[in-house]
Amino acid sequence: MELTRNNTFMVRLNKYKYLFIVPIVAIIVILIACSLYKSYTNSKADKDSLVFSDIQENLMAGKEQEAFNLLNKLSKEGTKGYKLISYFQKASININKKQYKEAIDNLQAINKLSVPEYYKNLANHIIFSIRLDQDKDLKPLISDIQKETNSNNAFYYSNLELLSIALYTIKDYSGAITNLDKIITEDKVPNGVKERAKALKSLALAYVK
Repeated sequence: MELTRNNTFMVRLNKYKYLFIVPIVAIIVILIACSLYKSYTNSKADKDSLVFSDIQENLMAGKEQEAFNLLNKLSKEGTKGYKLISYFQKASININKKQYKEAIDNLQAINKLSVPEYYKNLANHIIFSIRLDQDKDLKPLISDIQKETNSNNAFYYSNLELLSIALYTIKDYSGAITNLDKIITEDKVPNGVKERAKALKSLALAYVK
C-alpha cells in the first residue's frame, strides 16, 4: 500500500514539473515584449518589433514553421531584447513539441547574452526541470542545480524543490529532507510549494532509519 501511494505521488509530482514552464515562458515573453514596445531605442529595434508582430500573427494563424523561421532570424540578428524574447519563445515551442534537446539549446543561448541575471536564472531553472524528467543519470543534474542554488538566485526555492526531487529519485532521502526543510521553514515560500515539500518529506522519512 505504501509503495502504491509512493508511486502515485511521484507520478503526480513528475506531471506538475511541466505545468508552469510554458505559461511562465509565455508570461516572460509578454512582459519583455511590453517593455520593448514602450522603449524603442533605435530604428533597428523598431524593425525588430514588426518582425516580432509577424511572428505572433503566424503563430495565431497556425503557421508555426514560418514563425519559427522568423524567430531564428530574430535570435541571430535582432537587438538584445528581441534576441532574449526569441530564445524564450523558441524554447516554449520546442517544449510543446517535446523537442527537449532543442529547447535546452535555446535556453542555454540566453546565458551568453548580456541580459539581467534574472532571465539567465529562469532559463537555467527551466533547463533543470526538463533534465529532471529526461536525464537517465541524475547525478550530473544534481551537481548543476547545487551550483545554481544560492540565496541570490531568483529561483532559489524552486531550484531547491527540483534538487529535492532529484535526490529523492536517486534514493538520497536524507539529502532530500535537508533541502525540503529549507523550503518548509521559509515564511516567504508559497503554501502550495510548502505542501508539496511536506508531502515529499513524509515519503522520504519512511526510508530514513
